[in-house]
Amino acid sequence: MDVAYDNPMDPGYDSFNLDDLSVAAAGVTFALPSLVAGVERNAAGQPVKYITQPFTMTLNGDAEGGEAGEALIQGLSLLNYEGLTLKGESYATYDPDKDVVTYEAKKNFFELVDGAKFSFGGKIEGYSAYTKEIGSSFNIADMADGAEPDPEAMMSAMGKLTFHNLEFSIADDSLLNRAFNAAATANGQDPEEMKSQIAMGLAMAPMMVGDTGIDMALVTEATTALGSFVSEGGTLTIKLAPSTPLSVATMMENPDPTAFTKDSLGFTATHK
Repeated sequence: MDVAYDNPMDPGYDSFNLDDLSVAAAGVTFALPSLVAGVERNAAGQPVKYITQPFTMTLNGDAEGGEAGEALIQGLSLLNYEGLTLKGESYATYDPDKDVVTYEAKKNFFELVDGAKFSFGGKIEGYSAYTKEIGSSFNIADMADGAEPDPEAMMSAMGKLTFHNLEFSIADDSLLNRAFNAAATANGQDPEEMKSQIAMGLAMAPMMVGDTGIDMALVTEATTALGSFVSEGGTLTIKLAPSTPLSVATMMENPDPTAFTKDSLGFTATHK
């Protein structure tokens, strides 16, 4: 396992198999029937591909089984759930010479069944350097005593990253309605009225940008897609595909928002 500490991109194993994990305590039951993950390596033994096969896990509570179970049931009931079923999968390739990791959005997701599916994709450079610096910025002993991570060290680590492209999507399958129903009930409002208020606020956002220098086209596209998603559900997808890879260090050195337009970032926000 020492190799995992020397190279943060190396998990220290070639394959990982977990079968029939089940935990029951104080009225809470967690089950993970199977988890299979693997790492493919090049001729030099360096990791070049990471795969976690599709998996499913469940979380359920029993109010009569203990305080934790009762609390879980109460929490889930706010969103009108009796239990949770979660699914996921991940797939990534890595170029050790360029320190570039690439995720495929279709194969990288986390899903709350009868809730929403969250997918992520992208091509990120400097990931190993970022991970090393993040690791060195955390003092585990100090954090155990309540210390916070050094924000300057974390910003320095972020400066190691360069984004070639990014994609994030949320496919709603009842989670929005559940959340609005819960929030509206807590505030004595009608869920549809609350949705309308938020959508109206988003529609006004471009006017609030004013003279800040933030690209109006970017804000308009983002808020239009987000407003439609809030009102109608469906799938919200946000993408970045800059013509020139986006260096976080450069962004921190030049935080002028006028330098980052919809076109220069290759920004798109869509709702379907």
